[in-house]
Amino acid sequence: MNIVKSVKIEVILESIQVERFIEMLEEAGAHGYTVFGNISGKGQNGMLDHNCRAKIFSNSYLFTVCSEEVAQNILPQIALFLEDCSGTCFTSEVNHLKV
Repeated sequence: MNIVKSVKIEVILESIQVERFIEMLEEAGAHGYTVFGNISGKGQNGMLDHNCRAKIFSNSYLFTVCSEEVAQNILPQIALFLEDCSGTCFTSEVNHLKV
């Protein structure tokens, strides 16, 4: 069993921005990610209903787990990305079980 300390980066953003965000993420060194589309919740802009049919009004949740070094490369780019669109980012230290 190999447990590696890693950084988990979680982002909630407009679904219409996901493809562009993933492109940026991969260019910054992330080797994998998971996306959950059509999420709902409540934030600074109020309640967002997940039943919205228009992609432009829906949000997605994306997370990746990477090394500290890769995270230091990705996070400034995420900050720049989120200046152009609505969204938020969380980071946390996690233990990653590599098999």
